Amino acid sequence: MSLFLDIDSTVYTHPLHIYQKKILNFLSPLKTLALEVGRHWLTKGRDFVINPTPVKKLETALANSKTFEEWAQIAYTLDQILGKDLWRQNPTSSHYDYKLIAEKLRNLIDARVDGDVQTLIYILRSGLFRNLGNVSIKELFNKSFCGTKVLIEEYVQETCDALTFINNLHGPDLSAQAQLDFFHDTRQGFGLTAVVLHGGAMFGVFHLGVVKALYSRGLLPRIVTGTAVGAVVASLICIHTDQELPEFLTSGGIDLTAFQKRSRAGAFHRKVKRFLQEGKIGRGTDAYNRTRRVLNITVSSTGKHQVPTLLNFLTAPNVLIRSAASASNALSGLYEQSDLLCKDELGNIVPWCPAGEIKWRNWTEANLSEDESPYTRISELFNVNHFIVSQAWPYLAPFISPDIYQSDHPGKMAAAQNKITRLLTMEVQHRVSQLDTLGLLPSATRRFLLDDTIPGEKVTLVPNITLKVVFFQIRANAQDFQQLFENPTRESIDYWILKGEQSTWPAIALIRARLAIELTLDTLYTDLRAAPPIQETPFYGSSPSRQPRKRGASLS
Repeated sequence: MSLFLDIDSTVYTHPLHIYQKKILNFLSPLKTLALEVGRHWLTKGRDFVINPTPVKKLETALANSKTFEEWAQIAYTLDQILGKDLWRQNPTSSHYDYKLIAEKLRNLIDARVDGDVQTLIYILRSGLFRNLGNVSIKELFNKSFCGTKVLIEEYVQETCDALTFINNLHGPDLSAQAQLDFFHDTRQGFGLTAVVLHGGAMFGVFHLGVVKALYSRGLLPRIVTGTAVGAVVASLICIHTDQELPEFLTSGGIDLTAFQKRSRAGAFHRKVKRFLQEGKIGRGTDAYNRTRRVLNITVSSTGKHQVPTLLNFLTAPNVLIRSAASASNALSGLYEQSDLLCKDELGNIVPWCPAGEIKWRNWTEANLSEDESPYTRISELFNVNHFIVSQAWPYLAPFISPDIYQSDHPGKMAAAQNKITRLLTMEVQHRVSQLDTLGLLPSATRRFLLDDTIPGEKVTLVPNITLKVVFFQIRANAQDFQQLFENPTRESIDYWILKGEQSTWPAIALIRARLAIELTLDTLYTDLRAAPPIQETPFYGSSPSRQPRKRGASLS
């Protein structure tokens, strides 16, 4: 009996125990490994939230900087920690022709040091382009926080120094008329930049921060274009002189009385209209004569009386600024019959046409082709080939990624998330654009999903409210959108001005690389035209039939 039991146990029990033991022996290390991995990542996650790395602390401090000087110092420290300063010092890169730029730099320095005016002028006139050798492409400005390759910065600075050197020449080497012709022709060939202020409700105050950041760094172009609330901001910018702008570009410089007469539930567009009527925005299109800034306001209308889509001192010299800005803010059904007012030859305020014969509409409802775009018209009128676009439409801003995002560095845990968001955004924009091209996108939907086409190179600046992908959910800053329905206060205006500055600071290096030469040319040419007439001497190598250019105020 005992033998039988032993055999039965051997056949039915012993192999099962062996099998279970093998499974347990196999799973035990996996269980230990899983626990260790989980413990490791829990610790990493806790440290990331509670004890962030020095780089993460600096990135947070960078995003919360209150001044450009503070931002620049933190950016410099980050570059050193991440080794981006070494990347900047090394001139080589596949993104641009560093050999060409190095040669141009050497030639400019040699000609200037030797005082060889003819060679210096030849170098500048034959090869002065905004994007010479790809020096201003955005890829070169997304690697480092502080800027781009030192070689590029030195080339831009040396070019500006060479232009100043030519401007300071007096005597037989270069006549006054030759200087004037040189700067006129070089400036015309290089092109100009326009600032475009797009949108949009309370986010429109964001434009003030963008303008403040550009102005404080000496990078504010003289051509300013506005649409909707951006037209109001552009008007305010262009009626203030350089001496008045610093005070105006604060919350204390804006009269909020017109916004305090309605409850929080009042429509923002009605408040804008009241601000235009009651606020201190000024009247007349003499802004250019007062500040030398070119104000452009885009409008769209229907009716038998044709109104230009672009209003400025050339296309509509007698139109009142406040009425043009009011028309630009029009929506279907909301003061769409607002009168466009002008000044007649006697100084009386009169309507552009009989009342009620012009109906205004939002510019996105016009569905204009690129040739009909007001921005194409700006390019034609003022030789503009570059734009700085401040995009503040509430429904577009979260879906538009800024051109300078600076996430390409190790240790940036949000880099993958940002790239996914950018790819999703680009894919949606591409598909929507295809539908619009095929005529399958309703106009009511188009205004919420498509941005206007800008002809030429541009730098896009948007409020830092971009959507984030968190556990496969899309989230945005609800507090920012809540302010769309609230009356503006000093605190909210300060908040949006700072947000505009913070969104502009990362792009300052790119904007400087693209604008420094242009602004130097513009300043020197304007100063030469304003100088008193000088007895002219023959121009070096010029045709005798060429008539001397008259001195006077610059057109643009």
